[in-house]
This record gives sequence, structure tokens and C-alpha cells, in this order.
Amino acid sequence: MAWSSLGTKQPGFEWEEFDFPVIGDAAVRITQTYQPKEVTFLNKIHLGEFYANGGHRFLRTIYPSTLPRLYSFTVPPVLEEAGYILRHFAVKHNAYGVVAEANWTINIEVWYPDGAAAQMIDGGTYDGI
Repeated sequence: MAWSSLGTKQPGFEWEEFDFPVIGDAAVRITQTYQPKEVTFLNKIHLGEFYANGGHRFLRTIYPSTLPRLYSFTVPPVLEEAGYILRHFAVKHNAYGVVAEANWTINIEVWYPDGAAAQMIDGGTYDGI
């Protein structure tokens, strides 16, 4: 069992999708790096999720932290019943973005209990993570 990285992004004012999708409910670890003197309490990151049909859902606001943070993101039952279990996380700055010198990056990792991250989707197997 291990953490699977979805990638590392440097947020801007537009949504930046992570390279790999998340399947179903997920335990997520978010690690941030930045230059502390360039990031203030006004700076925040928005975390959202995008679905294959173009749908989008806001998840939460991520505040600056030098410690890895753990989150649990579940798929609402109504979306799960409709088959929306595959999604891409995305990040962007709030209205108070930071200067380029802050070098603020967000790394997202997902914990899959079986370690293989293989899930059944539409009768097939997805091993893309």
C-alpha cells in the first residue's frame, strides 16, 4: 500500500488540472512548497474537481502550510449512482494571488487501500494511476 502521486502544479488564476485522475472516494495528501516571505494569510488555493462530461465541483479552500495535510474526499451518492466516479482534481489561486518569486507548488497524492489503484469502471479495469 502506498501513496500515488497525481502530480505537482504551480497554481495560477485559471484552473490547473492534475495529470492523473482520482477514482471514487479518496484519502488525499496535499503538500505545498513556497517561499514563506512571499505568501501571506491572504493567499489561498481553491481545490476543485472536473468530470469527463465537463462538469465541475468546488471542493475546498487550501490555506498555506509547510506541513502535509490529509483530506478525505467522497463522491456524493447521487453522482456515484450516475456513474461519476472518475474525476481530475484542479487548483487555482484565490483573488489574492502571489508573485512568481513565491514559487508556490501543490503536490497531491492519493491513498488507495489495495495499493494497485485498479478499479472497475464500466465493466473494465483502469490501471492508469
